Amino acid sequence: MKTKFQQAKPRLLLLFSFVVTSLATSRFHQPGNITLGVILPAHSQTASGECGELYLLGLGYIEAISYAIERINNSTELLPGLSLGLDVRDYCYNPRLAMQWAYNIVANNDHNELVQRNGVLSDKFTNLTDPVVAVIGTIESGSTGHIAGLFQVVNISIVSPFSTSEELSSPYFTSFARTIPPDGEQSKAMADIIDHFNWSYVAAVAHDGSYGQHGVRALEREAYNRQTFCIAFVEFFTTSGYKGKVEEIVRKIKRQTSVKVIVFWSNYYQTHAFLSEATKQGLTDRTFLLSEAMATFGTQVIRRYSSVLGNSLAIMPHQFPDSEFEKHLKNLTPDKTRQGGNPWWEEYWASEAECVESGSKECNAQIVSESGFKKLYSAYVSYVTDSVYAVANGLDKWHKSQLELNITDAKIEPYELLKFMNNLTFRGITGTVHFKTSGDPANAYYDVMNFRRKDNNSEYYLENIGFWKKDSNSEPLLHVDDKAIQWKTTDSEVPISGCSKPCPTGTKQSSINRCCWECFQCPEGTISSKESSTSCKKCSKEQMSNKENTKCVDLPLQNIQWEDSTATVVLFLTAVGFLLTIIVFGVYLKQRLTPIVKGSNEELSYLLLFIISLSLFLPILHLFHPTPAVCYLLQPWRYLTCTACVSILFLKTNRLVNVFYTEPVPHWFKAYILGRKGQLVVVLSLNVIQFILSSLWLILDPPHVHKDITFQKHVFVFCMPYKSSTGLIIRAVMFGYFVFMSLLCILYAFKARKLPDNFNEARYIGFSLYVLLLSWITYYPVDSALEGFYITIVACATGLMIAFGVLGCMFFPKIFIMLVYPERNTLGSVKAEVTEFSLRISSAPNLIKVNRKAS
Repeated sequence: MKTKFQQAKPRLLLLFSFVVTSLATSRFHQPGNITLGVILPAHSQTASGECGELYLLGLGYIEAISYAIERINNSTELLPGLSLGLDVRDYCYNPRLAMQWAYNIVANNDHNELVQRNGVLSDKFTNLTDPVVAVIGTIESGSTGHIAGLFQVVNISIVSPFSTSEELSSPYFTSFARTIPPDGEQSKAMADIIDHFNWSYVAAVAHDGSYGQHGVRALEREAYNRQTFCIAFVEFFTTSGYKGKVEEIVRKIKRQTSVKVIVFWSNYYQTHAFLSEATKQGLTDRTFLLSEAMATFGTQVIRRYSSVLGNSLAIMPHQFPDSEFEKHLKNLTPDKTRQGGNPWWEEYWASEAECVESGSKECNAQIVSESGFKKLYSAYVSYVTDSVYAVANGLDKWHKSQLELNITDAKIEPYELLKFMNNLTFRGITGTVHFKTSGDPANAYYDVMNFRRKDNNSEYYLENIGFWKKDSNSEPLLHVDDKAIQWKTTDSEVPISGCSKPCPTGTKQSSINRCCWECFQCPEGTISSKESSTSCKKCSKEQMSNKENTKCVDLPLQNIQWEDSTATVVLFLTAVGFLLTIIVFGVYLKQRLTPIVKGSNEELSYLLLFIISLSLFLPILHLFHPTPAVCYLLQPWRYLTCTACVSILFLKTNRLVNVFYTEPVPHWFKAYILGRKGQLVVVLSLNVIQFILSSLWLILDPPHVHKDITFQKHVFVFCMPYKSSTGLIIRAVMFGYFVFMSLLCILYAFKARKLPDNFNEARYIGFSLYVLLLSWITYYPVDSALEGFYITIVACATGLMIAFGVLGCMFFPKIFIMLVYPERNTLGSVKAEVTEFSLRISSAPNLIKVNRKAS
């Protein structure tokens, strides 16, 4: 049920329509099922308060809104079956004109209500357009506050992508929301920057308006809550600088020689009087921290007064890319803009593109130039687009609620939309947009800029040197690249803005309200060993601060210790490996006269057991803390033992193949290479290459001890295999030789795959080689590319894998036969298998009968 005030509203607003007769500026209207109102400046304001020249950024914002509505109308997800209309009002940066347009919107809505509900003829009202359900605007916070106060009376939602004043977060503005972070967040970002540079004593100068007043108040609140810096004084100036106020402010700043940092909170067009006086009085030795409105809109102003504002820092809303709109804006032509219906584009083509003859082919072929794009586009465009999508998402929620009630022809009232705008959440250009109960966005993201130049003769420009961001689920995060900042001080050092009082060791000086200093404990990783220290000194890379922050202590080692559980497991498995090796050796020694032991080449088997024992020392070496001696022994050890294993397996396979196959083999090769007496020489010959390469490695580019340091956590000491490419090449050649021998052995194992079971070690040799290669595939990339204690774990695991793999594949099957099936380990059983194999393959031209001497 409506209140008496709501019932009287049509009569009151009818009076407003008589006040608003003829407005001096133009309007831009696009029809739709639901109309979105826009109050933005398409022109600047003259000194007399009239509409002046075309305001290019305002034109860009209006085009962004128009394009966003076009995308929404073409979307199948948002407002299906409905179209958004547009009603743009140009208020020329004039607060009075903005208020008149707001009255006009309210009156127009009331007239539509009279026509629809009370049957009043529409002919009685001039320029009657579709009712507006929500409004986007304005740019400056003062004008937004005025029109928001009116709209909240009639429950019309207003969404601003520009107005940041804390005043608008008040519960008084029930119908207001914004996609741009409020000044409360900006003040936190500024306070974090002040804390970051240890500025304990700053001043604040602001424009005497809603934006400046509430911005400085938010900063004062941060200073009071944090107690890390003091605001020495706050001064407000007016646009005109009346009664010598500006002159006195500048003189006061110059007298406060200890205050080197000035927080400057103002819109760019309100700063001329102050900056002119500052330039006149030579205020060139202060560093300014500029608010977002000044930084985003006032690049030309900053360049004009660069002697005062040069090398300043600034806060800017983060520029989220909108590639679709950027492409759209860059490809606009006069024909396209005329189709869109925006009347102010004609002024743009005439002034910026010098397109006077609008009907000419040359004019119609014009597109927005790169310089024109920079004048039309700013960081606020993404927030403007999200404002449109905020209204669209609210309307979409309302539309879906109507469809759930099977209502398809309902017309929305502004107060209905307001309910769906509360606590709205959607995914926009600027990320996840969520309105809190105050209408403020839950997330904030600013870029930190430095106003600098490349050399003394070039123009100033804004350089991104960091960011500040905060979302609803995490604490604020400030990141600043200190080295990228160009300061105004000598040698471009960080300016010191503060005063001093003695602080004990282990603390640094920091400010409190109304006082210069308070002592705070140095952060982790820093110390102060002297009284009255203004900063905390970082510890060296291999050190961290003690609990009192008075001295640096060595970082703890991350290396695996002997008492660690990991070392215990490795040592246990190594002991098991040694035990199994001894057991296998004992069984082979006891059964040395049996056919299986003789057929598997007894001498090579014992040698292989010895190499396996050497491999078991590898995990133990990895557990030792690296020293030059350990590094010299550790790095070649794996290559030498693995190559030795492969060479023995290759020789065993080669002998089996040449015993059973008739491929022509020279007599001397059989006598000296394949004979039992020469096989040890062959094994040594196959490994001499690796010994030579290892010697060259240790002489030319030896392994060395290296420390991997993680800041403020630990140190990991390990053996670096090489210092230069020489060691890398030798290491790669050794690895290549090992792979070559492995592939050659696999080839012979494949040829021997059909030999009798008691002689056929091909499968087991193959499995052994697979284990070796798999361990290297696991170890080599980790050892070559990564660092950390887990390399030790991988090295130990792969070392054990090699030893157990070769031991298990080459010896356990034979041990199993000898202990469980001794009847298969007799001369008769072996002769029967050989005879059967010979009869089966006797027809093959490349085979011969078995050499009986081999049995």
